[in-house]
Amino acid sequence: MAKKERKFYNELDFLRHQVRELAAETGTVIKDTNFMKKEECKVRIKELYKRELKKEVDQETKETIENLKKELADRNNQITELQKEKVELENAKKDYLKEIIVKTELIKTREKEIKGLQEINQANNKTIKNNIEKLEANEKELQEKKREIAELQSEIKAAELSLKKLEEINKNKTEIIESIKKELVQLKNRKWYGPFLFWKR
Repeated sequence: MAKKERKFYNELDFLRHQVRELAAETGTVIKDTNFMKKEECKVRIKELYKRELKKEVDQETKETIENLKKELADRNNQITELQKEKVELENAKKDYLKEIIVKTELIKTREKEIKGLQEINQANNKTIKNNIEKLEANEKELQEKKREIAELQSEIKAAELSLKKLEEINKNKTEIIESIKKELVQLKNRKWYGPFLFWKR
């Protein structure tokens, strides 16, 4: 059965009814509404509308701030993880560079040995066969070390690319955090000065 529509005797009756409904919605206790005058009803309605709007705005602002705080915490955690990964990659790069230095020094040593062996071979034909075998072994080791260096250089290049990508991500995260902080400030200003702006309208 459809709810019977309430009939109003005049504008004052309608205004009193509005006061009662808004008071119920906002949890405001207003006594003797039946004796309120028209202007008093209008003032009360305006106050109750303002209270209801402020309540909604405060709730919305509170929820928005909580969501932004949570998002900010998540972003900070992501940045922390990225910074840890960056440190690990930088340490790995340092280790690769140290290993390259060691292998480069070893190559120089082997090259000196090869040169010395070549001079000995020229001076003493009787030891040519043995020296050639040692020379071939050294040359083989030299090629292996060069191959290892090439692999290490490739790994360093990949690590540098990863570092560059992480720095770009970190920059983007930082910009997002700054944007969120600005938005939080705006929301806080809105929370405290919103009612004042409402009255100016």
